[in-house]
Amino acid sequence: MAFQRAKNVFKKQSDQLNIGDFNSHPTFKAVYDTWLETYKETVKEATLNHVLVIFEQHVLPVLGNKQIKKITWQDCQRLVLNWKKEYKTYSKFMSYTSLIFRRAVKLGIIPANPMDLVDIPKKHVDVLDNNKHNYWSLQQLKEFLASVYNEDHDIRYDRITLFYLLATTGMRKGEALALTWNDVDLQQHLVSINKTVSRSLHNKQIIATPKTINAYRTLALDKATSKSINEYKKSLPKIPKATDFIFQNAAGNMMSLMTPNHWLAHFIKETGLPKISVHGLRHTFASVQVTNKINPKAVQMQLGHADAEITLDVYTHMERDQVSADVLDIGSLI
Repeated sequence: MAFQRAKNVFKKQSDQLNIGDFNSHPTFKAVYDTWLETYKETVKEATLNHVLVIFEQHVLPVLGNKQIKKITWQDCQRLVLNWKKEYKTYSKFMSYTSLIFRRAVKLGIIPANPMDLVDIPKKHVDVLDNNKHNYWSLQQLKEFLASVYNEDHDIRYDRITLFYLLATTGMRKGEALALTWNDVDLQQHLVSINKTVSRSLHNKQIIATPKTINAYRTLALDKATSKSINEYKKSLPKIPKATDFIFQNAAGNMMSLMTPNHWLAHFIKETGLPKISVHGLRHTFASVQVTNKINPKAVQMQLGHADAEITLDVYTHMERDQVSADVLDIGSLI
């Protein structure tokens, strides 16, 4: 459906070009506009929001007003080198910029894509730099969860439950914050992932479909995590509705995506553990699984990857409902 809409938009743009609606010397921005009209029909709102920021902040200010015919590979090379000096994600800027030149080639405006001739700078890897490792060891994870559970002041069951979920299932932060009580089966010790918290074009939090088709999955809950969920539920001032979010803000609405970041930063400061992001707990889960020689396909399916992003995609015979039994019960180790 989305592909057909995109196809129709592209045909309309090509027809317009053929009848002269495009001047003979279009700017990079003009070609970008035709590309965007197609692209926005093929991606989720959160992805579109991310891409718009890249173009509006990093690409269009430099290339937007230039005639696309006059932009050389040398111009592109200088731009990429400048990006590399300031941004770790410069390769993304390069890839998206290349798509506009590719569109110009398709439209017959330029003969070749100048980005294809750019030399991609090799990333210097410092083997002594441990800051790049966005995960903890099993011992560090134990220390973190013990700190969360043994706070000096009032017990925060929401914090305990959230961090146990993230650490013992490998689910994404947005997936955890989107959970409602009817997604959890405490009798069977299962949690269903069927939605995620994302951001709209206006940076507003929304509930969206999971990242990929593989992200729809049912995960096993270990005893410690099931217990924390149950204790959290009992601690609530009133019995929650099945459709209520498990994790809420003070007003009873969807929790901010930034809140777990602040919580994590607090505990890292308290414990002196190496800094990682909330997503680093997901990497920690994967690292512990791989270290313990768990079936890579099981880990991939548990994480909901579309492909073997972290794990090695070497087994293909496993059924989706086998995953819960085949991944390592981290709770038994902590």
